[in-house]
Amino acid sequence: MATREQMDFFKSVYEEEEKRTAILLEHSKNNVTLVTLYSGFALFVLDKHASGLSATGFTLFAVSLCAMAVSFFLSLLITNIAPYEALTDPDEIIAKLGSTPPTNEEFFDARIIDYTAAYQRNSAVNDRKAEWMSLARYALLLGVVLHASFFIYTVWGKSNGNKLTENRYLVFKGA
Repeated sequence: MATREQMDFFKSVYEEEEKRTAILLEHSKNNVTLVTLYSGFALFVLDKHASGLSATGFTLFAVSLCAMAVSFFLSLLITNIAPYEALTDPDEIIAKLGSTPPTNEEFFDARIIDYTAAYQRNSAVNDRKAEWMSLARYALLLGVVLHASFFIYTVWGKSNGNKLTENRYLVFKGA
């Protein structure tokens, strides 16, 4: 038979997983902000270097934006409503009480089972979200590295007077 202290332990484990959910959501929001700001910066830089963009420059820039888009969409998936397990259903508990209330130990036993089931389900959801967050951060890092490569390639090519290519694939000009 469970004691109040034992139930408090299981409650604290469940609450830790709830905190993890909030932290993952905050990281996701931060990632969306970073991707949005950096994408704006990337498009601003492209506007300055777009004339005479070579195939290599275009490819670096396009893959950079694709990586940032992947990061953005993974971050949005993390903020999506997920199938979390509710802790308890008060109506169900009341219906099960019947005319004879359970002892405190029996009641705590049932609540420990509720906490355990909710923790296991929510932990699995959070593990998946943490994997997505990791992938989103790597995609953002890839986008930043590729954009830096694009910037170095285009600035190096123009500052050294190198003729990168006569084949111009794309020119972005802001309206």
